[in-house]
Amino acid sequence: MDVPNWCLSASQPNMTEVALGIDIGSYGARAFMVEIDPPQSDHPRTYQVSSKRGNHRDDYTFYDADFPAAITVRDVADGTLVEIPAKYAFYALTNGSDNLLKQHPQADELSRQHNNAVGRRQIEAGIGGLLTTIKEQVDTTCAVKRLRVGRIGLTIPAQWTLEFEDVYRRIVSPLFAHVQPSNIQFYTEAEALGQYLLREHWDELDPENKYAGVMFLDFGGHCMNGFQCLLSRDTVNPDRSCFIKVGAGTFGAAGGSEAWMWYLKKWFYRIFHDLSDGDNATENQWNDFAKAARVKRVDPMEPHDDITRRYKARGAEITISLDQAEVQNAYEHGLGRPIEMSEKKIAELSGLIQNRLVTGPFFVLASGGSARNPRTKSQILQICKDNGFNVKFIFDLVVSRFESDAIARGAAFAACKRMSVRSWFDRGGVIALQTRENEKKQWSKTATLIIDSSSFEGPSDMLFKVTEKNSHKLICNPFHRRSEGGNTNNVSAHYSYDFLLLSKLPIKGEWYLRCCLKEQGDDVTLEIAQSLTPRIRVSGSRKEQPGDRKELVSLTVPLYVDWSSFTLHAGKRDRDINELRIAGLPPQPEDTSDGEDNVKEENQQGCSSDPPPSSGPQPSSMPRRTTRQRRPPRSYPYENPARPGKRRATKKK
Repeated sequence: MDVPNWCLSASQPNMTEVALGIDIGSYGARAFMVEIDPPQSDHPRTYQVSSKRGNHRDDYTFYDADFPAAITVRDVADGTLVEIPAKYAFYALTNGSDNLLKQHPQADELSRQHNNAVGRRQIEAGIGGLLTTIKEQVDTTCAVKRLRVGRIGLTIPAQWTLEFEDVYRRIVSPLFAHVQPSNIQFYTEAEALGQYLLREHWDELDPENKYAGVMFLDFGGHCMNGFQCLLSRDTVNPDRSCFIKVGAGTFGAAGGSEAWMWYLKKWFYRIFHDLSDGDNATENQWNDFAKAARVKRVDPMEPHDDITRRYKARGAEITISLDQAEVQNAYEHGLGRPIEMSEKKIAELSGLIQNRLVTGPFFVLASGGSARNPRTKSQILQICKDNGFNVKFIFDLVVSRFESDAIARGAAFAACKRMSVRSWFDRGGVIALQTRENEKKQWSKTATLIIDSSSFEGPSDMLFKVTEKNSHKLICNPFHRRSEGGNTNNVSAHYSYDFLLLSKLPIKGEWYLRCCLKEQGDDVTLEIAQSLTPRIRVSGSRKEQPGDRKELVSLTVPLYVDWSSFTLHAGKRDRDINELRIAGLPPQPEDTSDGEDNVKEENQQGCSSDPPPSSGPQPSSMPRRTTRQRRPPRSYPYENPARPGKRRATKKK
């Protein structure tokens, strides 16, 4: 078998190393490549990977660069061929995906495939076939341009857990065998979009450079992805600019225009069959009606009033209308989760700012096809107005140049960026000791600096007091040395995030904390020693003075920088800190930021008079985090839309 040029040694002359970004949607996939290390004076060169084939669907808009991404498998019940959107196909390959799958009613077929070994193999082969098609076109582009893929960025929904990432990596790795597994990184769709906008369009979104942070909300057809972050702008070298996630970090919620269209289609389907029962309507007749009346595709920009579809065949005319209440009911079921999640996260950020836990101006940046819907857009505007935020819609600002493969581009841009632990400190990051007097009080608003870039040269010492009730932890501030007052040892808790909870020390009194950073190759560890300062009675006096230190706690913690958020963490890139079982380190609390926590549990039955068919509770999304742990999802009692009461359907001969 011939080996593609880009698989050959990187030492070959004139071979350019690139990062490949891949974004798989429901029915279309996109790929893009970016030069990793351009000459210092040059802008990175980019390379579009196009499918070079015409595509068309009644229920999906294809662009020139799209690869068709639907997978065909045999139905478990009757053996007929069933088409599954590629993005939903991943749910059939993960053991813990049942709860997530229930949030996507349009993927009901996958619930039957999940326990079917043959079907699972077909689905995995289908995803592999899609990626093979992309790889073949990548090979062609690389051979012509003399490129070599060195890194890969893959986009995923925010609700996907590490099990999804493992499945995705297992399929991708054999196809790009020369790429090290550590160079295959995952980014949520909102993260990738943010990287693209920061790289290509930020001067249009924030021309005055007045915003310190941004909350991204990407309302896609499959789900909403979001994250809030601070901007690290580098005006000298814009390619070094990056986002640093803070607060809730990444979050997401199932639902979007695809779910809305599914509920509308379901309603049309029920009315059509009720109307046609006397004529023994077949599935072929329904498919003819759905295609001719464009039932499978409702434009997200279509207003929320009556939707009427007409169809003429064999001398008969069928007209089906849904009134505004029924359309609104389908909308609430299709986009209810994303709207509620957005409102919750925007309110949380507003609370952090009001309590001065976060400072600096933030704005909200909304994108995605579902956000184009007039009702969705007006709801986002009102939520932001109520919480005092300015909101900008990407499609209103950069629509003329907003490429369909923007998320794939962003994944490639993100994969190009790397930050070492030393670089994180060199850019102004510090670690500080924060205290809480007792469990009923808040953590202090300022912390004492203990570790910065100078800690690579030698240890840093500080004295702190231990009582029966107080607690101590280490926090990270990525910007302290670059901020006003950055030369002081008082570190603001604003813009900081938790790094390491320290052990409860057994003896009251004054303790020394000694920290230093050790670097060996690419590996950096943090050495921590806590020693008690005993008091010695001075002869002939009641006064005491410190005696020799007695070291009681000593531990070594590995460090790494997460490449999607550019935040410093304790542990290893592929293992959570608790999995390392470091002696002397207490169990670290799990991240409690939840993708869909504390949502309303009201029945979403809409305005219909008939009770909806119960499908059981539909659990919420799992949060995606940088660590290896995942929390179980919470329940979310959305149900299928109600069967319409009064039907406005006519049939003419």
